[in-house]
Amino acid sequence: MNINNDNLIKISERIVKESIEVKYKGTDNIQLTGNIITFSEIEFDSKFILSEGSIICSKNDKYPSLEHTIYSIIGKGKYEENPTTEFKINEIDGFEFYSCRFTNDVYFNMSDKDILLIEHCIFEKDFYINKNPHPQEDNNKNVKINQLEMNKCIFKNNFLIESCEISNYRIIDIEFEGNVKFFNVELYDMHKNADAEESGWFTNSIFYKSAIFEKVKFKKFIQFKYTTFENYTLFRDILFDEGLDLDYANIEKEINFFGIEGLDSKASKKNTSRETYRAIKKSFDKIGNHIEANKYFSLEMKKHKVELKDKPIKGYLQEKSIFWINEKMSNFGQSFMRPIGLIVFFSIMYGLIIYGNEHHWLMNINPNWSEALNSFMHWLNYPFKEFKPLEKILKKDYEVMSLIFNIIFSVLTWQTIVAVKRYTKR
Repeated sequence: MNINNDNLIKISERIVKESIEVKYKGTDNIQLTGNIITFSEIEFDSKFILSEGSIICSKNDKYPSLEHTIYSIIGKGKYEENPTTEFKINEIDGFEFYSCRFTNDVYFNMSDKDILLIEHCIFEKDFYINKNPHPQEDNNKNVKINQLEMNKCIFKNNFLIESCEISNYRIIDIEFEGNVKFFNVELYDMHKNADAEESGWFTNSIFYKSAIFEKVKFKKFIQFKYTTFENYTLFRDILFDEGLDLDYANIEKEINFFGIEGLDSKASKKNTSRETYRAIKKSFDKIGNHIEANKYFSLEMKKHKVELKDKPIKGYLQEKSIFWINEKMSNFGQSFMRPIGLIVFFSIMYGLIIYGNEHHWLMNINPNWSEALNSFMHWLNYPFKEFKPLEKILKKDYEVMSLIFNIIFSVLTWQTIVAVKRYTKR
């Protein structure tokens, strides 16, 4: 990622009045191929602004228009006899930067459908995408970027992307040494090329300071693969349409999740790992938001239940049974209405079977049912009556059945208390 300063040229040396002379083919530092312009091994020694159909290279914050403003690119042919073609900045669809150094602030105010590729570059000051360098002129315009690719770059100061819809993106091997913020951004699909088929979108990158994702929509499954978060990390008002994976992320401090949505959708539950749900649950528990923590505990348990399906019955029967019962009783503590409903149901059953049989209700309704029930309760009660400590207690055939109902009522009552407590715990 190191750049050899001996080979760098200053952008001001390439400016001719209001245009830049480039070559279609050759080894020059600025090339124009089709509608894509490529800058290679250039040191941008002033503030760099790509905005409104122009490139501004300005050292004057107060009057940037007094510095170099580029409105068009003059592309020369390989040979002298070839004609010269001029492209306006707003006619260029792609901007590529290879092994460049930016010593001042950088503003990429992209136009719709643009392509931005940055590789082996160093940014010593602030980096912005779709932020006006003059706040009084900021119109918060949303833009649609066709492709954003960043590879093996260093951002030494603040990094901000806002108000964008990015169709394809790929962020790999990036060192974010300053604060990072993605605000009001929609990220769709991962950009893949011939030599890169990684499944991670933010891959092998490091966030040294704060990493804030606010009002971001991840339209596809998002994975932070071999990515390190060393400091404060916030996911606020985030939509995950197809899930999140933090299994391979190195999280030095807890991530704060606030107002996240979508991780309980069908697609998200398929892609999101149990470890990710556990990390989110732990985060909500830490800040005392037990309602949300309970929600992600339930999702964690459901994910674990799915994992158990692939396990053999031998050795996992008890665990599978417990998970099945817990889910049916209270949705892993998420619902207090389920156990209440089951208490009502079993109370009716208790009345019909125990109290109704003792007072011969079933005999009056259907003698065959009554006889079958009595035979079953006698069969159920017989082994316990032979057990000496219980023979004096279980004198009647229905008493074992009554004991089973009481155990069920006790478990359901406890499940109700746990579920209500999770909603009201302080």
